[in-house]
Amino acid sequence: MDAVLSRLKGLTADELREEIIKANLKCGPITATTRAIFERKLARTLVENAGLTEPDSSGGNSAWLDSSGSVVPPCATSATQDSVTGEDGDFGYGMGLNPPEEEALSGTVCPCNVENSQSETQTPSKTAQGSPTFFYGVCPLWEDVLARNERAHVYTDKKEALQAVKMMKGARFKAFSNREDAEKFAKGIFFSVKFPKLDHPSMMEADTINREKANSFKSPRTQDLTAKLRKAVEKGDEMSFTELVWSNPRYLIGSGDNPTVVQEGCRYNVMHVAAKENQPGIVQILLDTLENPDFMRLMYPDDQESMLQKRIRYIVDLYLNTPDKAGFETPLHFACKFGCPEVVNILCSHPDIDKNCKNKYNQKPSEVICERMKEKGQFQEVKQKINEYLEDRLYIPLLRATDNSSQPVIGAPWSPEPMENLSPRLPRSPKDPVMAVRAFAGPLSPSKADEFRRVWKTPPRERADHFHNILKSDPDRGAERVGRDLAHELGHPWAEYWDFLDSFVDLQSSEGLKVLEEYLSKKDFRDRAHEEAGENETSNRFKTPSPVRLYDCLQKRGIFFSS
Repeated sequence: MDAVLSRLKGLTADELREEIIKANLKCGPITATTRAIFERKLARTLVENAGLTEPDSSGGNSAWLDSSGSVVPPCATSATQDSVTGEDGDFGYGMGLNPPEEEALSGTVCPCNVENSQSETQTPSKTAQGSPTFFYGVCPLWEDVLARNERAHVYTDKKEALQAVKMMKGARFKAFSNREDAEKFAKGIFFSVKFPKLDHPSMMEADTINREKANSFKSPRTQDLTAKLRKAVEKGDEMSFTELVWSNPRYLIGSGDNPTVVQEGCRYNVMHVAAKENQPGIVQILLDTLENPDFMRLMYPDDQESMLQKRIRYIVDLYLNTPDKAGFETPLHFACKFGCPEVVNILCSHPDIDKNCKNKYNQKPSEVICERMKEKGQFQEVKQKINEYLEDRLYIPLLRATDNSSQPVIGAPWSPEPMENLSPRLPRSPKDPVMAVRAFAGPLSPSKADEFRRVWKTPPRERADHFHNILKSDPDRGAERVGRDLAHELGHPWAEYWDFLDSFVDLQSSEGLKVLEEYLSKKDFRDRAHEEAGENETSNRFKTPSPVRLYDCLQKRGIFFSS
């Protein structure tokens, strides 16, 4: 079969067409795509017409191929040869366990005429077809003494090797280019490590751990996906959307951890619809939900943390960068095309977004900005915003020593893509303090990031005294206060680290206030004097601060709340 295919591959398209017509087969256009199909079909027909079988699984009466790849009919053999080779021709082993020796094979080949005998003497192989391409060595289980005491299990036919593996429980097989290596593998020389039993307790325990536990959530109906989920996304009903996806995670995660399709035909997922309908709130909730380990834990309750994080990165990447079926456009294409700057800002802020993907018209998101925008009056303003958001996203970090033994350092603009070091590139000493990020502004465009860092490091003359007084009066958080005031004044995103919350947050934003209220609602501010004997009210008060003391402390740090 392989020799016939190799001969057919050397033919031109016209010659191949003539061969197909001679074989009484239907011939269509022969192109680079269809040629392989016609070659296989013609080769199969030629082999069947000549009664050709593979040399490692056929008897002595089978047809063979000469060196040119032409079909040679089988030669007539005597009755005595049939009686000898009738059992050895197919190796006499229906299950393919014990292959014959090479010497036995050499005696079964008989020359049909002088030409065939001359061709055999010219080839170094045992048979007229030549040596097989691969030798498959089958290595039995280490504890299978009977199988190991037999001759080496080496096959030239992959089907026979697979059949042998099925007969020997726990066996392994591997392909080699020469018979010697295959025999070594079959005898266990290459694999000195014992194969563990499948019923071993440790293997059973590992199998139990790795097996995915089926959850109780059913796939939602198509009517629910369109009438409930998609409608909630189109209307921007964040509460209904959140309730739906948390009640059944399969609203977002389909089979194979793929995004659920909410609009057939174009194959839109939730991100496509939210970007098209200009719903930045839904986009942010969707990303926050997918990146929440508790949400993914609903689908895979027994997954290890590392596997859970891999699933999260996989599904988030698909939601961000999966194109639709119609125009091959991603959610970022939709947000740019329909003029949705807030959605573009959220999408471009994510490190896994692909800004250079192209649609079927070979256009990037930056090339389709506001093409289908409805409100043409704000065209230039919206286009300028989207262009700024599509630029590289940079952050301005503030670095402090973990022991507060040195002055804070305002780092250079940093992007998550190059993964550069935030610390200043200076000669380091073992005595230098360990620097950590305590606050940052961003994401910002490169121009705005440079401007913000310049003003933060070197304030204008009219405000220099004010900033200097803040830095002197509050050495622990003075630099953060200056950066916070500048960020709020310029309208840039800001976040700083708070020890009692153990997170980066802007406490003067609505999201920050929500985090603070959740923290206060969980704390127990009742008097703890009766819980620990021997401690007075003062010590208890310092261990669990009251809300009044917490607000006073925040106000000293420059955080003010409106009544």
